[in-house]
Amino acid sequence: MHIPYNIHPWIAKAIAAQKEPLYIPNPDRPRYLNFTNEAIEPLDQHFVRGDIVVITFRVGFIVGGLSWTSELIPVEFIRVGHIGDIMQESMGWPTDPSFVPLEVGKVHHPLRACESNPAQVDYNEV
Repeated sequence: MHIPYNIHPWIAKAIAAQKEPLYIPNPDRPRYLNFTNEAIEPLDQHFVRGDIVVITFRVGFIVGGLSWTSELIPVEFIRVGHIGDIMQESMGWPTDPSFVPLEVGKVHHPLRACESNPAQVDYNEV
């Protein structure tokens, strides 16, 4: 089966460990689209910094006898525009000293991304 998008390594590992193919990635969802010339077309490249993207989700609730859970399932990512380089620079990307990109593959505490001085936050009390 061809999956037209990158699967997170954790998901790929879990799928490979299955004895039977009970869970598989959906090759049709999510769809990556581009809005151009009053039409929606398949996206032929990856999103880049500055893209304006509308995201469509399916919301599900699973209710059991003792508990319940919710899930947000991405259905479509549609690029509807792009902020130009000059606009990005005026917004502080990436020259803003408070902007620190998150390291891929590392677990991040949500407050560290938005605190101006994370050294002063006691994460044991959060």
